[in-house]
Amino acid sequence: ALPIWRVVHGWFGIRRRERGGKSATCRFVPRHGELGIGGLMNWFLRAILMLVLVGFANAGEPYKLAHWKVKDGDTLHAEKLYLPFGVALYDVDMRCADFDAWESSFRRTTVSVTHAELERGKRAAKELAELLATNEFRVLPPNDSRVRDVYGRLLVVIEVKLPERGWVKLADWMKLHRHVREQ
Repeated sequence: ALPIWRVVHGWFGIRRRERGGKSATCRFVPRHGELGIGGLMNWFLRAILMLVLVGFANAGEPYKLAHWKVKDGDTLHAEKLYLPFGVALYDVDMRCADFDAWESSFRRTTVSVTHAELERGKRAAKELAELLATNEFRVLPPNDSRVRDVYGRLLVVIEVKLPERGWVKLADWMKLHRHVREQ
């Protein structure tokens, strides 16, 4: 099986040339002779097929984290977040897309936060940090089209591998331990 980038490069005529010891990428346009109606339609269908293949190739592929910490009951911070295709993001805040934990500070202005909720939020953040530090976990893209929340945080879904139950969604674990805000 060919790697997806080789298939894409072959379909679109993207070539790499050596110039003075450096490689340079070429064009992302139809090849000569493909400018007729049939050629453009063929090229358009190739583009659609490529997008579908790339989407399926990475559907559900976990992200890798480097030097992470828990900021809140539903928010992590990572110094590096490795995405598919060799893409890395630096200093990324990630929020769990499938639940809303108790607040641990007065920063959030869209809801009213009480002192009792702050205590619950701090306990939720502490237990989340302990859970992730002692168990294997994976960070996945959400199942819908959302990418970021209103605060600019990357939306993710986290699964934790518990010794007695296997892979469990973090949202289910947080709900079981009553660390989720009532809707």
